[in-house]
Amino acid sequence: MVADFESSELAGVSKSQNDANLAAFDATLNQAGYNKTDLYTMASWLGVHIDTNTSNNGWIADYPNNPTGSKYTSANAWQWASDYRFPSINQNMDVSQMNNDFYLNSTAGSTTDTSTPTTGSSSSSSSSSLSSSSSSISSSSSSTTSGSTSSTPGEIVKVPGPSGKQYSASRSKSVKLVWRSNMGRHAYKTTDGARYSKHLGMRYGYNSDMPDITWYTDAHEKLYMKNSGHYAIYYHVKSANGQHGGWIWRGYLNK
Repeated sequence: MVADFESSELAGVSKSQNDANLAAFDATLNQAGYNKTDLYTMASWLGVHIDTNTSNNGWIADYPNNPTGSKYTSANAWQWASDYRFPSINQNMDVSQMNNDFYLNSTAGSTTDTSTPTTGSSSSSSSSSLSSSSSSISSSSSSTTSGSTSSTPGEIVKVPGPSGKQYSASRSKSVKLVWRSNMGRHAYKTTDGARYSKHLGMRYGYNSDMPDITWYTDAHEKLYMKNSGHYAIYYHVKSANGQHGGWIWRGYLNK
């Protein structure tokens, strides 16, 4: 079982409380007979809002421009893209690299990774109760590996399960499309904001995670923001290799 720790509300909870909640999550599952747990979160939140611990080496999300396979080697897995395009697959895909056999082996623990995880709260904090602000739970049992293209530790494979993406029905319902059309190709850079689907329901990832990418436009849209009564222009952009993309608010894009 994996604690999917990425809800924005959790950033308002102290790290010590989040660590205690994670330990309680582990203890509760252990008592129910689930002895294999992990933590999914963004790299920028580690040590700031949450720690890994002896039970959770981590499934870390971080999206560099050119992934090399050398990041977060002490973690169980590294998600290096949330909007990757594979040949002949016409949709954005989450892609992760497994650093060991944790998600392939049904037994608890890893036999191939001897790195020491970041020290956080230990499972002895199990007396802490899971609060309403604790991370959500998603399954990472043996079914997690279905669809993987390899069982070799360290090889980049597709791994379904917790996602770096975030879907918000309320965000999608808060906007109304005024118009959408194609536009010319213009180059932009940004480290602000995020990339979204066309109605803003799905957030593909934060632009700060890909600071070196040049984005190229091919469409734009005007949205009415129901909550504020204002209008906003979003550009649809793609990376030069076409493997990343989404809709970004025009105000975040710089020449």
